[in-house]
Amino acid sequence: MQQSQLKPILAFTFLLSACQADVYTTDIKEYYFTVEPRSEQNTQLFSVFFRKFNRQLAQHLGARQMRFLQLTTSKTSDTSSIYVGDKSQYRRVELDGQEYQSVGKGRWERKSHIYSYGGLLLRRQKIIKNIYRMKLYFNSEYLYEWHNSNDYLTRQRAYTLFLHELGHGMLMQHHPDPDDVMYYRIDSARKDIPSFMARVVKFLQR
Repeated sequence: MQQSQLKPILAFTFLLSACQADVYTTDIKEYYFTVEPRSEQNTQLFSVFFRKFNRQLAQHLGARQMRFLQLTTSKTSDTSSIYVGDKSQYRRVELDGQEYQSVGKGRWERKSHIYSYGGLLLRRQKIIKNIYRMKLYFNSEYLYEWHNSNDYLTRQRAYTLFLHELGHGMLMQHHPDPDDVMYYRIDSARKDIPSFMARVVKFLQR
């Protein structure tokens, strides 16, 4: 091959290499939560739930202290959120042929930010930052009716509801065992907490 024929090939190879990019991906899971509407009642309630959850998770891991879930007043587009609303905001659902008022829901979201660096003379780099966050919703009528009850087991149902929606926020599906936190009905306060925490740890280790 003559030198004059080789130059265009080399130039094309150089341009192809320059157009290619090294891709780096970073995953960030966001466990700072804001509560809406922001009120002293809502803040106090979820502060109690977060402390109890963090304590149980630390006990499961054998750690002395752990602050996994935290409330914050600094809301950003990447902050996880808790919404507390009245029953008019929640649809009724049909289960086992009976109609029930939805008491809450939870979901996990991903938001990607893409950054590119470099050009023709420098190999391009593409950085993908994935922000994972939760959105939890609670029916205030049930949440506070249960939490303010004089009966201990009824008060525990409010915490079970919190764990259940948090589980959905961690991609857990409903479980057929009535003793499981992820059972589709919040009809009992006596739940298998260790089994639930084991799945939480598995989610954290992804």
